[in-house]
Amino acid sequence: MANKSFFVDDHVRLTMQDIDQQVRRYLTACEREKASYRLVEEAIATRLIPQVENLMSEDAMNGGIHPMKHHTYQGQPGLFCYNIFIVNYGFARGYLYNELEKIGDVPFYDAGNMIDEGNRLLAMIEDLEQGMSCWDFPKKYFRIPKFKGTDRLLSGIERMIDDAIKSGFEWKKIRDAMSYYNTTTGECGILLDVDPDKKLADYTLFPFLSNNRQPLGVGVPHMLSDGLYLNGKIKRYQLQLLFTLVDPLHNKDLFRLNRADFELVTKDIEAENIMDRGYFATRVNINLFHENTQQFSSQLLKDKIFKQYHPKLGWMADSKFGIKSYASLGEEFYDQYEIGLKKLQSR
Repeated sequence: MANKSFFVDDHVRLTMQDIDQQVRRYLTACEREKASYRLVEEAIATRLIPQVENLMSEDAMNGGIHPMKHHTYQGQPGLFCYNIFIVNYGFARGYLYNELEKIGDVPFYDAGNMIDEGNRLLAMIEDLEQGMSCWDFPKKYFRIPKFKGTDRLLSGIERMIDDAIKSGFEWKKIRDAMSYYNTTTGECGILLDVDPDKKLADYTLFPFLSNNRQPLGVGVPHMLSDGLYLNGKIKRYQLQLLFTLVDPLHNKDLFRLNRADFELVTKDIEAENIMDRGYFATRVNINLFHENTQQFSSQLLKDKIFKQYHPKLGWMADSKFGIKSYASLGEEFYDQYEIGLKKLQSR
């Protein structure tokens, strides 16, 4: 199944999110200082707009959904793409800035001064013009997000795991569970794909999205009687959790939750050919690497997840007895850990 999100290429999405957020930092700084940076104003109008058009057009030709419209206001050009506005301060000053402020898109929460934010935007534009890939761009311009309400998010995720355990921790709730040891980087962890209970996910995500729209790069969520809405009514969720060891060379029991990546599915696509089936979804990547999740992650894995059996990892075919379980997720993980550690140490 293929994700038919607005962006086909997730690296393009992350690149556009970085650009959009940096434009808003620059506009925030200009508004705060009641000034503009001439080089940046010209670069947005003449250089950034064409680069964004190219990114969006390329992704759209591969199946993305990117309606775009040019506007001119106060003598300055702008490009609108859904809730992404590629404009300089000459365009945004006054009406547009005030409208963005009403919905909480500006002032941007971690904006610095106009010169610093303007220079960072100029560097982005130059990298785009020089052909930096959308794989490398988000890595270079990543900023550590500052989230509100992380404890409540983690509590909600734990309730989703508890619900999956009550259901038997099988395919209807857990789509995949994979332990790994990367002998090149030394990273070791477990990846869990969950289909969480919709009501639990609705009421976990609504306050977290509402309080963290800017760092997450999402629109305005709405909670109605029939559930959460974000770019449409959410039909179901897919959640990927990545847990890694904090010190894989010396401690096999201390974990952190690196990421909690949600896909908010608004529509399923049915087709006779299984390769054509898919869904429309909004992706929300919650980077938790720099949050203090060690106690939560270690206890959740040790006390709950590692005690479970899962068909892909914990079951095997037996010619005499049919299908039988042979290892818990914890046993599978520690097997992978010992094998990987030995390979790494033997180099």
